[in-house]
Amino acid sequence: MSEHIYNVTMVVNPVVEARWIQWMKEEHIPEVMETGMFTSFIFTQVFPEQEQDHPSYSVQYRASDLRWCRGVYSRRNLCRETDR
Repeated sequence: MSEHIYNVTMVVNPVVEARWIQWMKEEHIPEVMETGMFTSFIFTQVFPEQEQDHPSYSVQYRASDLRWCRGVYSRRNLCRETDR
């Protein structure tokens, strides 16, 4: 069985950073995990090579298959052909 990572990286305005982190941890990530499409996740701050004015965060959701991707994102052409 192979494992796939669905990565979402976001740049966050420092003015709302603390509230946004709380929302991600207490609401958004739990709601995504409740869908049953993912087996685990990692939520972390990203430190890019090039300096930025705003902090970046990444959520990596792990999935055992990509059927959800083909069903949802292929309609928007977001799944690469190699993932099908």
